[in-house]
Amino acid sequence: MMKLESELKQDQSIKFITWSPDKIQVLYFKMKNAETGVAYLQKVGADAQQIVDIPKPAGFKWNNQGTAFYALESFATGKLGYDKVSATIYKVSDLKQQVAGIRAYPDLLWDESGKNVIFSTFETDKNKKVTAWSSIKVKNIETNSDYKELKNSGSASVYFKLDRVENGGLYYKKINRDDNTSTEEKIPIN
Repeated sequence: MMKLESELKQDQSIKFITWSPDKIQVLYFKMKNAETGVAYLQKVGADAQQIVDIPKPAGFKWNNQGTAFYALESFATGKLGYDKVSATIYKVSDLKQQVAGIRAYPDLLWDESGKNVIFSTFETDKNKKVTAWSSIKVKNIETNSDYKELKNSGSASVYFKLDRVENGGLYYKKINRDDNTSTEEKIPIN
């Protein structure tokens, strides 16, 4: 692992180096130019596998089991400087796209089972301006099932910032855009 990590860090074109929880696999983007990168998965002691080209890569996140991950693409920055992303989920077993095009804020979380991704989403107009309220949703990656909506802000002035998943509950902040106040709340996710 140390040798591979050192090699990756020496290459200036490699960004968003993200190790699996067991430190056996690593994801990274090899940048083609200032904005476009190619996503790779590499196991320690093996050759890298190319996954996909992504314009404006914004990072990766593994599930706790190291069996799936999502790749993020940045597509807009909000008035609070909070990027909006499109997430695509892949399973390590076959590197096939499981779920594509989740439009969300970049604080997506995995549940404790590693089979569901939780995210806060929004609706935008053609100028990418947020026009509708935020919702917290769940997507099952094994069945590619429809979104399960956990919470809806009911107002375009309020959005959710996800914090953590713990003991079957989701902790998040409910933030008011108008006065920048926030409250922490918890909801069950099962």
